[in-house]
Amino acid sequence: RAVAELRLAFARHGQADFTEVAQQAIVALGDADDPSELALRLDYRIRHLLVDEFQDTSREQWRVLEPWLDEALQDDAGTKSVFVVGDTKQSIYGWRGGTPGLIAHIERQYAAQLGEGVALTRSYRSSPLVMDFVNRVFGNLRDDVLHFVEDQHKADLVGLCDWARSRGLPSECTESAFKRALAAWPFARHESAKPTLPGWITATAYGKRTAGGPGNAASDAAGD
Repeated sequence: RAVAELRLAFARHGQADFTEVAQQAIVALGDADDPSELALRLDYRIRHLLVDEFQDTSREQWRVLEPWLDEALQDDAGTKSVFVVGDTKQSIYGWRGGTPGLIAHIERQYAAQLGEGVALTRSYRSSPLVMDFVNRVFGNLRDDVLHFVEDQHKADLVGLCDWARSRGLPSECTESAFKRALAAWPFARHESAKPTLPGWITATAYGKRTAGGPGNAASDAAGD
């Protein structure tokens, strides 16, 4: 009810919220499968497509971008290009439609046309101390994050094991959502491009250590 009333209020004042901007762009640009139609309506041709923070792209925005990406990747003359930067672990706009899974979709859909992805693991603004802390905290992300998760939320879907095997699915697909999500977030060791740059860290770690058991990387690194 509240959302409906908000949309009516926007309409009365000739305004639109963030999601509607993309939706209206799809309507205004016409046939989203025809780049020439888009170019005609915009009276402009796009040759180079560069998208940053792609992990926060919504499906509506993707519908607007996809025709240009298709056209650029099918350009044998080499006059067009596509450059996309994104990190699924940094997706923070799911509440407004951000769909980090689009990164994997692009990698699969355009595997033959895309060059090999490059991991950005060299920092030009952080000190070696900061990079060492990051590596220690996130280097074993799966085990360390699961350390804080309550047992009922990390239980595997054991009831689906037989069903999954009967259909040739990998055993990993019956793991808990937490485990599967963390497995999809690989972490590469990072380094600083400025080995003499000083740094300072203040960290607070929260958690419970099991009796006689090891702590997690976050608390160990913070303790040191």
